Amino acid sequence: MNRGEIYNAELDPPGALPGHEQTGYRPVLVISPRAYNNRSLFVLIVPLTTNLNTLTLPYTIRIEPSRTNGLDVPSVLLVLQCRSLDKRRIRTDRYRGVIESEVLTRVMSIIEEMV
Repeated sequence: MNRGEIYNAELDPPGALPGHEQTGYRPVLVISPRAYNNRSLFVLIVPLTTNLNTLTLPYTIRIEPSRTNGLDVPSVLLVLQCRSLDKRRIRTDRYRGVIESEVLTRVMSIIEEMV
């Protein structure tokens, strides 16, 4: 797995309490570098949603579907919900595509601003 790739993943943790975090089977953007991903049991991700109303929240980015990113509908990167995820939850057989470089640059800038 490489930074910038989009896969489908299962975000439901077992026994989770209800909250506002993204859950369910959905696309995620990998933001951790390959060297980390190769050595760790975890991967850092940003979940996506098709709920365009989330664009009213801070630290979100709208992306349009393309042949490059493999998305089917306009989506929102929920950078405000970036998190670590066990690699077993990533469906590497469900590779979607690669995010456009300018969008990845925006994601990484937002993360830098957030921390």
